[in-house]
Amino acid sequence: MARLRIKIELNPGGVGIRLDKLAKISEEVEKFIRYLANDCGEAISSGEWLAKDFYDGSFGSVVECVRNVEPTAARKFNTGIRFFSRFRNGHLPSDYSADTIRQFIEIGETIDTDEKIKLGVFEEVELEEVEGREPEWEEVTKLVARNVDAVFHEEYHYEGALQGKLGTWYKDSNYFNLRDLASGSLIKCYYRADLYDQIYALYSDKNAVVNLSGRIVAGRVSGQVTEMHIAWARSYTPLSESEFKRLFGLDPDLTGELSTADYIDRLRADGEA
Repeated sequence: MARLRIKIELNPGGVGIRLDKLAKISEEVEKFIRYLANDCGEAISSGEWLAKDFYDGSFGSVVECVRNVEPTAARKFNTGIRFFSRFRNGHLPSDYSADTIRQFIEIGETIDTDEKIKLGVFEEVELEEVEGREPEWEEVTKLVARNVDAVFHEEYHYEGALQGKLGTWYKDSNYFNLRDLASGSLIKCYYRADLYDQIYALYSDKNAVVNLSGRIVAGRVSGQVTEMHIAWARSYTPLSESEFKRLFGLDPDLTGELSTADYIDRLRADGEA
């Protein structure tokens, strides 16, 4: 078995550290290594990290999980520490969750431009190897955190469609809000001046389901849609309960010998639904 274990040093080369900053950095680092451990397949709670072996001058301590983990998880954890500490540009792989990425960015917000946090990575992860070993030091700076932030919030554009319910419309502007039916998110939808009458007509029925197509702007990592620039818009009145019920039984032979539930399961398994 192995142990998740790093060394942390704050204000290297200085004498001590402000108590409020110590508390804030400790809190943010603890969240980051907890989220990172979860990405490595180990669900660690906030009460399972122990700080020990403190030393004077700059604040320094060993921080480790109080329970054992699989060696593969510990090695992946070390890889994650190195990846984020050394990040300059490129892409953020799916190995790391959005929570982990956001939390690393948050660490950068706790320190000044000229400050750094040193994280020591212990290459040896097996329990019988850890005692007396010195770590390989990595550094977290505000610049590194901002590099991650820039990629995490990078936008990409594509042509696509949205379906949702109408939200607030700011008539003195060139956009309205749409509640996306798929995600539940509120998306800002921009329209050209020549589409004003068409948008106005959409709001004649506040319960209408609206279909929009155009250029979509989304987060490159999260995939979260943030806005749309509309090229085309239509609205459809929702089916009444009686109309909805009349849909059932229109094609009794559609599923063949399968039940409706089994037929839907098969479609999903084939990637068709």
